[in-house]
Amino acid sequence: MYDEERNPFFEVKREELITASGLPTGKEAIINAETSDVLGIVSPNYELVTNDDVNSFFEEAFRDMGIQVVKNIDHMDSITRRWKRWMILEGSDLQFNVGTGNDQVNIMVEIFNGYNAKTSFGYKVMGFRWYCENGQIAGREDLFSGRFAHFIDNPERLQDSFHLKFNNFKAVALIWDTWANERFDKGSWDFFINYYKKEPDNKEKHRFLPKKMAEKMIEDYEDILAEQQLPATKWGAYNVLTYLATHGTKARKGSNVFSNGYGNLVRLTNHFYNENPVDVKMIGS
Repeated sequence: MYDEERNPFFEVKREELITASGLPTGKEAIINAETSDVLGIVSPNYELVTNDDVNSFFEEAFRDMGIQVVKNIDHMDSITRRWKRWMILEGSDLQFNVGTGNDQVNIMVEIFNGYNAKTSFGYKVMGFRWYCENGQIAGREDLFSGRFAHFIDNPERLQDSFHLKFNNFKAVALIWDTWANERFDKGSWDFFINYYKKEPDNKEKHRFLPKKMAEKMIEDYEDILAEQQLPATKWGAYNVLTYLATHGTKARKGSNVFSNGYGNLVRLTNHFYNENPVDVKMIGS
């Protein structure tokens, strides 16, 4: 699990940009006052929404809903331009036990913001498996996320949005429970990974997974199942994907959640939900 040591609530400065000869450009730089990194170039009328603004907004909405945040995990990219906070929530209707082994999963909300004048702020509803602390992607992002182009100082609007996304997510928990009883053996896993693996002589559009990454995933599958005390079921395979995304990817600098490897595994997990090419019953029989 990545451990963010930098302060996500740094002071943000705006400075006018001028040319080397002193001519005005009509643009401003967004700057991290702690590191002096330039985070974005914006127009003077750009509405700046800080990470602290976003965090306070969501905390207020949760507080009004009677939801307790039991843990925060922060992620920033290499120069603090983008930020994500995993907020793990506690409540009787926000916690699920999957399968006969009572694998505990809490609802987690990933909130995000950016200073590059392109990244809107918003949230994504995910899961959090306590055993290995991996963030669990829930499938179709549009069903579980909300984005806002401008700051809306209105927690009630956010709460209305949350209620819909939470209900969508509860349906996912029921799917997970069925997955806990669907066999998904090594042959099923190998078929699934190989379907998306890049091959030099095969240019099919669905093949996006780097070859070395795919081969490593095939090699380590059974070891990860054993290490994480996961069964050879579809629930187990899904958690191998989310474990690898959370714990098995790295960025050169900053959090792994902004790395290409993490992005590839999120994409692969979405395919696992929506376009799984494996007939589990036939391959796993």
